[in-house]
Amino acid sequence: MTEENSLKIAVEVLKDRKSIPIGDLTISHKNDIIIVTGWTKCFYIENVTKENALQDLSFTKEKFDDLIGKSSELSDFIKDKKIEYSLAFDYGKGGIGICDEIDGEIKWLHKIT
Repeated sequence: MTEENSLKIAVEVLKDRKSIPIGDLTISHKNDIIIVTGWTKCFYIENVTKENALQDLSFTKEKFDDLIGKSSELSDFIKDKKIEYSLAFDYGKGGIGICDEIDGEIKWLHKIT
């Protein structure tokens, strides 16, 4: 399946207000908000710093922008929705929220240095 077809399927899943993993991201849709979750590259949560968390969040935003550039369906679907970005730590059985970016403001969810 091509990436373009995968993105078309992703849009259909998002229309049903479900979440879907796409590459390194998990994208969710609820209440006209698109939540784009990326995952920290740190292997241990103790190694997460504000500096590397912000870098990982920036990478998350870049990856989402790349997806939008590859899919007119995704671009059209999100154009009238609010976008929120989230960074989490994957501990294998789930995730721990590190920070969210909402309207350009960073909200720290986990105490880090």
